[in-house]
Parts: sequence; C-alpha cells; structure tokens
Amino acid sequence: MSGNETKIKDLPGQAKKSIELNDILFSEIRPKNKRFALVTGIDPKNYVVSTKLMVLRNKNNLVLDTNYLYFYLTSPLMLAYFQSEAESRSGTFPQITFRENVANIKIDLPPLIEQRKIVQRLSVVNDKVKLNNQINDNLVIIGNIYLAYLFLFAITLYFVIYYSLFD
Repeated sequence: MSGNETKIKDLPGQAKKSIELNDILFSEIRPKNKRFALVTGIDPKNYVVSTKLMVLRNKNNLVLDTNYLYFYLTSPLMLAYFQSEAESRSGTFPQITFRENVANIKIDLPPLIEQRKIVQRLSVVNDKVKLNNQINDNLVIIGNIYLAYLFLFAITLYFVIYYSLFD
C-alpha cells in the first residue's frame, strides 16, 4: 500500500467491484487491447476494480482449472471472437458483456489433470515470451546508449581533427 487510503464508499461509482485471489479480470471495452489479468500475488482485500472489468470467478476447481480458463479466454481465437462481438453491437465504443458474450461460451474441457498439463506448457511458453520481451527492451536501451556514445565520440573526434588543423 502507498499509505493513501480511501473508503470504498468515497470512490467513483465505476470503481466498486471487489476481487478475490485467482479471479480473472477482463475488460468489457475493446477486447483487442488485451486488458486482462489473473489476480495473484496480492492481498485482494486492499483492492477494488472498475465496473468496466468483468470479474470472472471459478466456481468449481474440481472440474475447471482457473489458469486453463484464463489461457482459453485470452487466446487469440477468443480475443478475435470477443472483438468481433464488441464491434457488432451498437454503442459509442466496442464493448462486450458477461451476459451476452461470455456466460454462454462452451468450453471443451479435458480432464483436470490434462488441463493442468496444458497450463504448465503454456506457462513455460508465456514465461519465455516475457523474458524475450524484457531482453528486447534491454537491447533497445543498450542500443540507445551505444548510439549516444558513438555520437559523442564522433563529435569529439570532429573537434579534435578540426582544431588540430589550426595548430
């Protein structure tokens, strides 16, 4: 916590949904923007979320692995479906709702043990993608530092040569 505390009743109307560990948060607005998260590693009692986020909660961990559902809902195929649904409705911006677009989705559920194996494999790939993205970000930073160094070196060399001509 930052030390700043606010009573929930004093928050804006759109920030009043409570969350629990392992909830899936999924933005109702513009699914293609990929605004979703799995609630882990925090004390959810200290947080509330916008009413523009669907809070999806697994009701039966003996049948459905929450991580499997998360990977399923955030897969490119499902995101394309959600975006298509969002763009087909009338309104000021592309939006989906739980009742109209999520509640009736049929998921082919393998046995729980198989779901966990799938999640394990996808998690490994996800972790590698995250690591590659971090490496790419670091390479951009290093490249920018190197270019700045080369630029300063070139300017220094220019002045050294320029002033040596007039000695």
